[in-house]
Amino acid sequence: MSVISTLRDRATTTPSDEAFVFMDYDTKTGDQIDRMTWSQLYSRVTAVSAYLISYGRHADRRRTAAISAPQGLDYVAGFLGALCAGWTPVPLPEPLGSLRDKRTGLAVLDCAADVVLTTSQAETRVRATIATHGASVTTPVIALDTLDEPSGDNCDLDSQLSDWSSYLQYTSGSTANPRGVVLSMRNVTENVDQIIRNYFRHEGGAPRLPSSVVSWLPLYHDMGLMVGLFIPLFVGCPVILTSPEAFIRKPARWMQLLAKHQAPFSAAPNFAFDLAVAKTSEEDMAGLDLGHVNTIINGAEQVQPNTITKFLRRFRPYNLMPAAVKPSYGMAEAVVYLATTKAGSPPTSTEFDADSLARGHAELSTFETERATRLIRYHSDDKEPLLRIVDPDSNIELGPGRIGEIWIHGKNVSTGYHNADDALNRDKFQASIREASAGTPRSPWLRTGDLGFIVGDEFYIVGRMKDLIIQDGVNHYPDDIETTVKEFTGGRVAAFSVSDDGVEHLVIAAEVRTEHGPDKVTIMDFSTLKRLVVSALSKLHGLHVTDFLLVPPGALPKTTSGKISRAACAKQYGANKLQRVATFL
Repeated sequence: MSVISTLRDRATTTPSDEAFVFMDYDTKTGDQIDRMTWSQLYSRVTAVSAYLISYGRHADRRRTAAISAPQGLDYVAGFLGALCAGWTPVPLPEPLGSLRDKRTGLAVLDCAADVVLTTSQAETRVRATIATHGASVTTPVIALDTLDEPSGDNCDLDSQLSDWSSYLQYTSGSTANPRGVVLSMRNVTENVDQIIRNYFRHEGGAPRLPSSVVSWLPLYHDMGLMVGLFIPLFVGCPVILTSPEAFIRKPARWMQLLAKHQAPFSAAPNFAFDLAVAKTSEEDMAGLDLGHVNTIINGAEQVQPNTITKFLRRFRPYNLMPAAVKPSYGMAEAVVYLATTKAGSPPTSTEFDADSLARGHAELSTFETERATRLIRYHSDDKEPLLRIVDPDSNIELGPGRIGEIWIHGKNVSTGYHNADDALNRDKFQASIREASAGTPRSPWLRTGDLGFIVGDEFYIVGRMKDLIIQDGVNHYPDDIETTVKEFTGGRVAAFSVSDDGVEHLVIAAEVRTEHGPDKVTIMDFSTLKRLVVSALSKLHGLHVTDFLLVPPGALPKTTSGKISRAACAKQYGANKLQRVATFL
């Protein structure tokens, strides 16, 4: 079934059941809760659809509706309403006066949006953003909360039945060159089926599905859209949404919402698990129990074994089951999901010899190992999405324990980027494996740009190809380096290299966390910290650090999904624009 036919079925068979709830913690009058049943949601969706259908059709393409609105129920109605009308929805961030606004404006231009859907609250900012960053000032900007609900059904269901029904998911990479991944409803339904098969323990032949979903992830992000919209829609359970800002201001809200709702499913990036541990007090959790939590995905950025350990230890007194926490791997080019741990099993990790990893081959650490790297253990089998390790230069499949590029094959994988060069899309999405193993299709394969290896039915990720740091001919993975530095600094870290006359130089930038505040780091503090970090990287990784700098909290540039952008860090560093802590007392 398509997304819209599923929604209409919910509205018909369970019209009064709660569908979407938005917890608004940002109102001046106190917390506010907005609710919609399935029938109310369908009415809102058809109101948006009726308005869009009134524009008519293009002769040669589907019309496109960009959604740039605050997190909330209007965002949900806008996305589904565009699908309902047979349009292509494009989920984008709300303009908030940040670098992200440029990316939103450029995406509106790139997708040739026929309209931009927003709310009355954000309308002025949206108009200013698309005008400033190159989109047409004549592009209609529509406030979703002002549309009247029409009579009758206004959905173009015929357009939902083919791969032509799609949306554009802009990736969280380059601000200057946003890329929209073309995703069909077939991609989505396949990925939902894969998630249900791999995340939920099967009992008596049926998956143990969640009874609710809790999400603060932004709906414009691939994981936020899957967790906050597609999963509750296809499973048929209510979703409790709030905003990323509400979580950041008070991380304990996430744990409290999980405790207060039945068998919840949720997800967040690795940094959020660290925040939940650091910022959730005993008082916050008084009287609460997490024993009924179905699943919490840790994904969207490299999962750190230490983070998983600390998270489970912190919330063990509240009965959180280890098997509920699911480290995960995915990307927008395949909707979102690619791999996780075995269903019903707690997360585990394995220690490997760091020197062997640097040489491109995985060997287990032993008592003789001088330097070890701990990696999360994922599950790999012969079901889609298929995962193989390939030499990115020769396109030859690599054997067990050999480190290479991770390639993906499955019906959840996109056909390519919107408006991209045909050669780029062929190389990225239609790669062919040479000398493939038995049972391995020759093509098409998605090149992920990530490095990893397979041993038996176990799969490990070691980092991004483009972020690889090479010093004295040895490969070093920045995630490994950053984990070491965080043991001393406590905050976010970026490890990147800069080139000088063809020589790679390692630079470490760390967001400072002191009890005195970011502008009151003593010279002795900095000197001691630098000495400890440089010494640890030399002893544990065999690395020479060219520069170590402290920056204020939040100063390291991030992607729209909240991940540190090492490429942007290197660019700012090279231009002397990476803000250093200025005052030493």
